[in-house]
Formats: sequence, C-alpha cells, structure tokens
Amino acid sequence: MATTQVIPIKVGSIIRDGTIVVDARSSVTMIDCDDLLILVDTGQVGEEKILTEALVEKGFSKSEINIVVNTHLHLDHCGCNDLFKNAIFYADKRENPPIHFRSTPDGAGLAPGVRFMSTPGHTAGSISVVAETGKKIHVVAGDAIPTYENYEKMTPPAINIDQKLAIESMKRIIERADFIIPGHGAMFAVNR
Repeated sequence: MATTQVIPIKVGSIIRDGTIVVDARSSVTMIDCDDLLILVDTGQVGEEKILTEALVEKGFSKSEINIVVNTHLHLDHCGCNDLFKNAIFYADKRENPPIHFRSTPDGAGLAPGVRFMSTPGHTAGSISVVAETGKKIHVVAGDAIPTYENYEKMTPPAINIDQKLAIESMKRIIERADFIIPGHGAMFAVNR
C-alpha cells in the first residue's frame, strides 16, 4: 500500500513594516506519494539555488518533480516554476494561468489521498492541497492561511479580495486539517 508523506522543503516567511508587507517568501512543500512527487508552490524569483539545495538535502532533485501545484499565481508562490521542466502544472483557472496549466476542480483527486480544495478569498482562484497521510490530514493552505497568527487570531489574509470569503475558506481548512502548512510559515497542528 502506498504511503503519502508531506515534506516541508522551505519554510516561508513574511516581513512587515506596520501593515505593509516588505518581503514575502512562500513555503514550499513536497507531497511524496511513492511514485509521484508533488511540489506545492515554488517560492520567490531568486530562490532557485535555495530550493534546489533544499531538495537535494531531502534526497530529491528538481528533475524528479512530477507535478507542481501553485496555490495562486502571486510571484512569491510561483517564482521558481521554471526550475521544474519535467512537471505538469496546476492552478485554478480564475488565476488566469498559462495555457499549459491544468485545472484544479474543488475536491478533484490529484493522487491517492491527495485532493484540491477551493479556498478563495486571498485571490479569486486560491486553492489548497489536502493530503491524507495515514490517519492524519495535512492541508497545504497557501495564503488562504498565510501565517500561524492568522489561524490563531482567525483573521483573514491582510491582502484579500473578499474578507468574508477568506474567513469561510479558513474555516473549511481548519475543519478538515490535523496539520496546516501556511503560505508563510512552518507547519503547525490544529488545536481541537
């Protein structure tokens, strides 16, 4: 039986000056489904070396990545897409992705135990990736939940197209997840 593992490749960060975002670097997460390697988000332009070295440190190479899922198409989440020449790319159609990208219908399966979840609010086409690993559920949330603080205080992303929709997406993620990988921080457990 296949085992699915969620492997943080790069922990994201966000630096603010008051309410203004000065620098944002997305988390990059790999979902290893035995014979299928899925990378969720690819970081900021200029992080190619960091990302390549992080993959090698975990025992993988960029050429082994089969699928890249962009939670949305802000440059801090898709800036290193060009590194993954062998990958099939996915993003929500509301993000207006390049023509070669495939769509991400809500609830559609990507691999055994791995599904897309529509989580709009930050952008119209924000998505998350749900991965079942044994009895635990990991949700790679992108900027639907950008930081642990957003989760803890139940505040929507500061940059959003619709606060109410963003809160609804956050609730959906929290109800489903045992662990959340936020768009700009380390994985954390959901308090039940």
